[in-house]
Amino acid sequence: SLVFPVPGGIFIIAAFFLSLYFLEKKVLATRPSCHGQIDISKNPELKKYRPFQAQSPFILNLLFSYSNFEKAIESTLYMNMFGRRLYANGFGGAPDIYEINGANPNALPVPDLNFTLSKGFGDHFEVYFRWLNILDYKTVRNQEFNNQYFITESYQRGTRFALGFNYRL
Repeated sequence: SLVFPVPGGIFIIAAFFLSLYFLEKKVLATRPSCHGQIDISKNPELKKYRPFQAQSPFILNLLFSYSNFEKAIESTLYMNMFGRRLYANGFGGAPDIYEINGANPNALPVPDLNFTLSKGFGDHFEVYFRWLNILDYKTVRNQEFNNQYFITESYQRGTRFALGFNYRL
C-alpha cells in the first residue's frame, strides 16, 4: 500500500491489485481500495476530521475461482466485507449515520458472500447457477451519541438464487 497526501488534509491510501495463479488457473484475487478524510475543523461543534461519505476504515474483497477450460466449467466464490462506513453526514449538530453489515456495530462486520457455477456447451451456450447473499446478513444504519448506538434503519435483503442461460456471439 502507498499513502498519498493531497492538499486540504486528505490522505489517500491505495492498495494494488493482487492475483495468485495456481497451475495457470486464477484461484485468488483482491481488489484495490481507497481511504481518505476531510478537514471540517472550521465548525467547533464537530470533530476535526471525518471520513468521506460511503468510506470504510477497511475493505476486504476475496475471490476464489476454479476454471476447467477443457470441460467448460467455472465456479467462483466471492466475498466482500467492509468496516462501519459513513452513510450520511449529520446535520445541525446531529451525529453522523453509519452503516454496517451485521446487527452489532462494535463487532466484525458480516461479509457479503456469493457463489456462481457455470457450464458451457459448445462455443456459444452457457448455463449458470448463482447463490447471492449466502450468509443473509442484516444491514444496520445507526447514530452514536454518548457511547450508545441508536438504529435509524435496518433491513435484510435475503438470500437469492438465480438460474440462467447465456448465448455468446
